[in-house]
Amino acid sequence: MLNPKTAHSAAEDCTKLWTYLIRGFANYQQFFCALHIDGALLNIDYSYRPFFRNLLPELNQINNGPALMLRDAEVVSKNSISIHWSRESEHASFALKDLGSTESYRNTLAQPLDRSSRDYRYISSKQILAGQLESPKADILFLPASHVMDQATAAAIEEYARGGGTVVADVLPSLNEVGRRLAKGRLDELFGATCKGKTNPAIVNN
Repeated sequence: MLNPKTAHSAAEDCTKLWTYLIRGFANYQQFFCALHIDGALLNIDYSYRPFFRNLLPELNQINNGPALMLRDAEVVSKNSISIHWSRESEHASFALKDLGSTESYRNTLAQPLDRSSRDYRYISSKQILAGQLESPKADILFLPASHVMDQATAAAIEEYARGGGTVVADVLPSLNEVGRRLAKGRLDELFGATCKGKTNPAIVNN
């Protein structure tokens, strides 16, 4: 339950909300008025919290200036490196303790690329299905702990690989799009992988 006496107070750290939004974890309660998320934007009466009201002029300036440039910009790269970003995989690795952390794997991959000033882009399953892995053509696709994958995305990745693209994966997608464990991984045939023995169900953290 929310405490009306404290719900109007300014956020101690508004960056927490943006982290949750970017990772896709924010729900209706968190976004509007949950006190356990310091970055909530609104009071329980849907008025702006003081810290967000003070940010609005700057946000509007960004929205009317640099944001428009970023929106209309096109990525130009001779050696395109694509990194698969999967919100479903991130949620699965957060909930199932026997899976490697997607966020950790992704950061481990991005850090050396950043240090070596290598250009790369994140690409979602939706973008892969829209053909953005092929145009602009990516030279290499990384799948950092992409545990969750639907059949259509897997088929598009296989087609990309057979067309000359390079695919690097640290784990093979073993869950379908709703998080159910598959008897056979989505990309097993592409990588020549097989699964032997009994498959144990994943244990959900309490």
